[in-house]
Amino acid sequence: MHNIAFVNFWDYKHTLCINKIRNDTITLTPWLLQAVIDRIDTLMADGTLTGVLDDRGKFIYITMSELESVAKFIKQRGRVSIQELAESSNRLIRLTPDTSVTAGAS
Repeated sequence: MHNIAFVNFWDYKHTLCINKIRNDTITLTPWLLQAVIDRIDTLMADGTLTGVLDDRGKFIYITMSELESVAKFIKQRGRVSIQELAESSNRLIRLTPDTSVTAGAS
């Protein structure tokens, strides 16, 4: 999958537990799962993809506009607690698939 299609997939899906990725033809083996994680890490390192990959294998894609919204919230509020940041992030970051686009669309 080319980088553009890979990023478009995340833009559509937005959040996914990588350990549970299934396809009609394959089940991710440990080495293939690691390849997906490595690809995410590489694209995040070069700035092509932004998001959070937790220790349980869940990746949450965060768009630049969502990051800007979170930054704006912090700048407007000044000091914020972790709880306030988490609550605002739940409003500012989409965690569900975007039904207005199709996966893999470019």
